[in-house]
Amino acid sequence: MGVIGILGVLVAIIMIIWTPGWAKPPWQRYLEDQYTWSEIRGTFIPAWRKMDRKEWATLLDSEAGIRELVRRARQSKQA
Repeated sequence: MGVIGILGVLVAIIMIIWTPGWAKPPWQRYLEDQYTWSEIRGTFIPAWRKMDRKEWATLLDSEAGIRELVRRARQSKQA
């Protein structure tokens, strides 16, 4: 394994542990800026996993869509 291979493996390991903001999609950066980690992992993601993938994927394209997804996730948790 050459030097480039070793550097590639090291960078991959670092990005698994800590992903820099520039490597995240815009919707993920928005969620992390606006909401707490416990809300994202405990409320939003479980609710979104129950939804149709095409439905939530199209809503992730805009801030208004993300807010709608958050509203739906909170509503489903209360129900």
